Formats: sequence, C-alpha cells, structure tokens
Amino acid sequence: MSQQTNRLQKVSYWLYGSLALFVVFVLVAWNTLNTVKVQGPLFAKIEQQHELIADILPPPLDITDIRQRMLEIHPCTAARRPRPLGLGRSAALTPLG
Repeated sequence: MSQQTNRLQKVSYWLYGSLALFVVFVLVAWNTLNTVKVQGPLFAKIEQQHELIADILPPPLDITDIRQRMLEIHPCTAARRPRPLGLGRSAALTPLG
C-alpha cells in the first residue's frame, strides 16, 4: 500500500510541477508578446529613437540615395532602366581625329 501512495505522490508532484511550469511559460509568453507587439512599449521606444535621429540628421543629398528612394516609391520604374547619358552609337563609331 505504501508503494502505491508513494507512486501517487510522485505522479501528483510531476503533474503539479508540469502545470506550474506551463503557467509560468504562458505568463512569460504573454508578457513578451505584449512588450514587442506593434504599438507596444518597445515599439514606441524604437519609433521615438527613429524620429529623434530623423530630426537630427540632415536630409540625404546624394543622388544614389534619391534614386534608391525613387525606385522604392515607384517599383515599376525599376523594370525600365534609363539609358546612360553620353555618346550614342553613331558617335562611338565615328573616327577620332
């Protein structure tokens, strides 16, 4: 009889221990998801840092930055590559001199 009660105690310890660990896991997961969600406290902190950096830094003046932004805004222009400026085919075939 004592072996049976001893086994029952072990099973109940495992069951209650597993249940307690599961509850702790659920609480940690819930807290984590609420912290990192969009419009959560971490999101607001990151957004505030980005706004501060945007206020401090000057606007980009490099032509490659402007072109990259243009391609991000208008993706259909990425398929059509502009022709490079410079000499045309007929000018390249004429002899120099």
